[in-house]
Order: sequence, then structure tokens, then C-alpha cells
Amino acid sequence: DPCDSPLFASCDKNHAFWKSPVTKAFVALLDNYERETGKAEVFTRTEKREMDEFLDLLVATPHMRFVLEYLQRHGRDARAKKLRSALDLKHLLFDLWFAPYRRFKPNDSSGFEHVFVGEESRGAITGLHNWVQFYLEEKKGNVNYLGW
Repeated sequence: DPCDSPLFASCDKNHAFWKSPVTKAFVALLDNYERETGKAEVFTRTEKREMDEFLDLLVATPHMRFVLEYLQRHGRDARAKKLRSALDLKHLLFDLWFAPYRRFKPNDSSGFEHVFVGEESRGAITGLHNWVQFYLEEKKGNVNYLGW
């Protein structure tokens, strides 16, 4: 291990970020996935409700209202041009993030899983482009920051 310390030497768990309903809903999603590629995802009713609640909270934020307005004005993608409401944006985000696709076997991956949770393939982690998940996994001893 060429790095003497973890990536997150400190992180204030009392910061308002961690208390945000959006953050709490996001974190609740992180344990809903099979990390190993090639295993189809099967979601419980509770996990589906967590996805729905997260998206409801997310599209209600000022940031996502801005995204919706921006896409309505400047979107070049056919789907973006059809956005009329926060509900439309929610459906688009669901399709982009949560709709399963085939990586190695049918329904074994999704955009959300790859980007935010991370996937394991032949002992290597791919994706995991998310500091929240990296922090939580590092805290549990499941990932090791090697430096850069």
C-alpha cells in the first residue's frame, strides 16, 4: 500500500450534508445491489420504494429544478426535449440510473450501480465514481486508497 493514510482522514458525520433527506435516501440505496457482475439484480418492494422516494426527493430540489429548466431550454437529446415536469424528469432519471441492462448476464447492472455503488469483476472494482460510497466503504475497511 503506497499510501500511508486513508483518502478520508476525517469526515464530519454531523455535517448538514449527512442529515439531508436526499443524502439519507441516497445512502439507503447503496446496499440494494449485488456487487458481483454477472448476478441479476432482484429488488424487493422496499428497495423499489427507496428508489422512488430518492427520485421524488431529488427532483424536488432547487438544483434539479434548474436541471429541468436547462434541459427544457437547451436539451439536445430527444428525451430531454420532451420534459414537461418534474415527474417527466423523474422518469428519465429512473431510466438512466435504475433501468437494468446486461453487462455479463441479463439485468446484472445499471447506471446507478456502476457509477454510484461500484461493481466487482474478477476481483477488481469498476465504477464507484462516488465519494460518499468510497467514504462509507473505506470506513468499513472494504476499500483501500492506494494514492495517486
